[in-house]
Amino acid sequence: MNEELVAGAGDLALRCQTLAGQIVNERSVQQAGELILAGKGMVKKIKDYFRPLKQAQDDAKARLLGAERAELRKIEPALEVLSRAVAAWIQGEERKRREAEEKARRAEEERKKLEETALAAAEAAAPADQDRILEAAAARERELAPAPIIPAAVRLAGLTSRVTWKAEVTDIRHLAIAALEGQVSIEAIQANEVYLNGRAALLKDKASIPGVRVYKETSLARTRR
Repeated sequence: MNEELVAGAGDLALRCQTLAGQIVNERSVQQAGELILAGKGMVKKIKDYFRPLKQAQDDAKARLLGAERAELRKIEPALEVLSRAVAAWIQGEERKRREAEEKARRAEEERKKLEETALAAAEAAAPADQDRILEAAAARERELAPAPIIPAAVRLAGLTSRVTWKAEVTDIRHLAIAALEGQVSIEAIQANEVYLNGRAALLKDKASIPGVRVYKETSLARTRR
């Protein structure tokens, strides 16, 4: 950075800090006014010095970001389409697997129930009838539908299935009421200070916004010429 600016800014900062504790009369106020004008002039010089440097960096960054976006637009939408297709297929296979597990569970329960019923009937029957009852039960068990084969869960090398939950505001009024009633955190309806400051600047002392204190701050600015 320009050495003259560095030295000048440091000197002005020190003089401002010193004079701030010595405002006791009109003369000191006039001196402070002159120093403020000089300080604002220094601020302008610093901004003017850095503006082209920042602009050059901004332009270079904008070009890089533009080039990056152009390349990403080539691949990211295609990846998203493919990822959705794979996720849909995996979900379908997972649903089939769950259905097969449920069928296998029901089939096993039916077999156990048949066995228990047959054993109870055989125990209650005469010894001569026990073999016939058990054979009949075995025959009925063979007639049952075979337990379905449960497919293995799908695994993709280097990839994992990820579920992302998101929220979309559909009624801001209901959300605000819920926040006020404590159903959700007040952070869900953060204030838009840019909008509120704009309303305050426009309406000034006539601004009346529930829950917002509108006030004015006075500072010194260079006179426009």
